[in-house]
Amino acid sequence: MKKTYQLPVAILIALMFLTPGCKKETSTTTTLLSGNLFGFVTLYDQYGGKVLSGVAPTNVSLVAANNNQTLNTVTDSTGKYTYNSIAEGQYLLSYTNTGFGTILNAPLGFLGGGNIDHDVKLSAIPNFYDSLLSTPVDTLNNIALNGTFSGTDTRKRTYVIFIGSSPSVSSAPANYLTYYTGTANNNLTTFTQKIALSDLTDLGFTAGSTVYFAVYGAAADFASTSDVEDYTTGRLNFTAISSNPATTSIVLP
Repeated sequence: MKKTYQLPVAILIALMFLTPGCKKETSTTTTLLSGNLFGFVTLYDQYGGKVLSGVAPTNVSLVAANNNQTLNTVTDSTGKYTYNSIAEGQYLLSYTNTGFGTILNAPLGFLGGGNIDHDVKLSAIPNFYDSLLSTPVDTLNNIALNGTFSGTDTRKRTYVIFIGSSPSVSSAPANYLTYYTGTANNNLTTFTQKIALSDLTDLGFTAGSTVYFAVYGAAADFASTSDVEDYTTGRLNFTAISSNPATTSIVLP
């Protein structure tokens, strides 16, 4: 019969104090991963065609949200830009090129530990603008917004109309309520944009109130390039539009 031996109680207690604890110490240090950010900037003319040559490199700026550290670079001959070994985190990206609409403070969340591709498009700022407006109301309860383009351009041109409730209406997100867009066909220097009175009442305008309009010449694809959301208003800030709008107003019947 096999005998079982037991250690004295005093020895067992001593061994408990001498034996290292089994709980493993946990480090609170977090290691941030790094990775590479690259992308291509594609440039378009005011009619929506790709610009393939003859343009200076695009300036790209990367700002770290946690410490405002800024890294600047430029695109190469193919439109590519690269940032190597950047830490994970939140960044703001800006893209600027003379004569083109800009993209400013576009937010980017970067996880690190690999590569991320972030492509953008910039459109040329138009060299035409609207120089005259009138706003008669037709028999179908539409405002017929009539405009005349400057210059002698014969190609199809795009315009954008911003609507606001004050004389300061403009393309600035805080200054407009909504916008309309349209085109003037080849060889035409005028356009008419009809806006239903019911659309304006849906915006909160009532009979006797004044509606203000600001009309800009716009790049053909202004609404999909060279823009960024304004997080104060939730509206878009368009930059591929002419700098001089034509303005007018109407008192709703």
